Amino acid sequence: MKMRVLQIGYIHQEFGDKPIEAVTTEHIADFINTSVESGKSAMAVNLRSVLSDVFREAIADGLISTNPVEATCTPSPKIKRERLDYAAFCKIYETTDQHRDDVQQLDRSDAHDGMLWTIQSKTKMQIAVSLWLEIMNTSVRETIEKCLMESKSKFLISSASKTDRTGAWRIKCRFTHQSIC
Repeated sequence: MKMRVLQIGYIHQEFGDKPIEAVTTEHIADFINTSVESGKSAMAVNLRSVLSDVFREAIADGLISTNPVEATCTPSPKIKRERLDYAAFCKIYETTDQHRDDVQQLDRSDAHDGMLWTIQSKTKMQIAVSLWLEIMNTSVRETIEKCLMESKSKFLISSASKTDRTGAWRIKCRFTHQSIC
């Protein structure tokens, strides 16, 4: 809701003094391109969507006959951060000696007090793994810190999948503890 209010504020700041009939495709394109050029292409996509809705309602109310937003291109946002890759997942998997499904469900808040706290899915027992445990020339702490820096998800391991709203990474391939990642 806060984002929508912010977006409407930006739109009002740009177009608030113009009658809706006077807003052209060129005005819309300039407005959207300003956001893209300032590195806010995701915001530009959202602003374009809100503008499209506004003009669609104006058409429905009979104020205008065409939607000037439809002639503009939708910006494609560039992803600036990387998600945890397979090799990093393998590091967590092998350094913690936990089942892959247990590693998959690790939450950001599970790393505290110098330990990585996980509940094993098979036994339902809570296990604490030291963050200072060092295997394969890396520590659990270093790998967890990398996860926390690179992902905004609630989970340590995540993907940008639009279909999986939980943010948990689904591991499609099978591998054993002895596998080299």
